Amino acid sequence: MKDKIKTIFTRIKENLIEEIYPSNITCFNCDAELVKPNKYHLCNVCLDKINIIKNCCKKCGEELNDFTNYCLNCKDAKRNFDKVYSVATFDGVAKNIIYKFKYGKSEYMADCIIPFLLEKLSEVNLKEIDLIMAVPLSQERLKERGFNQAKILSDKLSKELGIKSVNLLRRIKNTSTQTALTKLERKQNLLNAFIVEDKQRIKNKNILVIDDIITTGATFDEVAKVLKTKGANKVFGLTFCHTKNNKV
Repeated sequence: MKDKIKTIFTRIKENLIEEIYPSNITCFNCDAELVKPNKYHLCNVCLDKINIIKNCCKKCGEELNDFTNYCLNCKDAKRNFDKVYSVATFDGVAKNIIYKFKYGKSEYMADCIIPFLLEKLSEVNLKEIDLIMAVPLSQERLKERGFNQAKILSDKLSKELGIKSVNLLRRIKNTSTQTALTKLERKQNLLNAFIVEDKQRIKNKNILVIDDIITTGATFDEVAKVLKTKGANKVFGLTFCHTKNNKV
């Protein structure tokens, strides 16, 4: 009887441990079994391969290789946004996470990205932020993809931070993909692509705009221009990745 009770308690203990630290949880990137679950849902090998940006452009957040304060895109150009914060360079594991999230219809990858974004926001005075919004997709792109990855991230951040996420920005132009375009072509491609649907709700507000990735900053520039034209005070950006810039 004593052994039977001991066995029951052992099973209860094992089941409890399994509930808290499930053995079947795997790395979101490589599918390796996690020795111990963590907030990133990544194994230590994959975590070590994410290049966290440390020395960066004080305007767009691009990683810098030297001790200058601004990248080539920001050094001699007027930016409409106030500042963009980016977590990691767009390569290796971070790049794969974006691809799985964006094109692999793996919405759960947002749970991997959110902890990184929250850590990056420790650099931001959140008392300055009044609203959060996502860079919108066109209706055509939204229908094709099935979801807006930036909107998923902005909604999750809103819950974590207690700052309202709003859908006041609409993309009215089905722009072609920015990937192969130069800096000038990206700017022209996005011209008049966005509108604000309720300018009274953004008047004098400081807004944090969320996207998954930034390259030249053309999208954030156009979004910030539209928001400020309609009365917004400051516009900040936050992304998981920043492409090493070779677009001119």
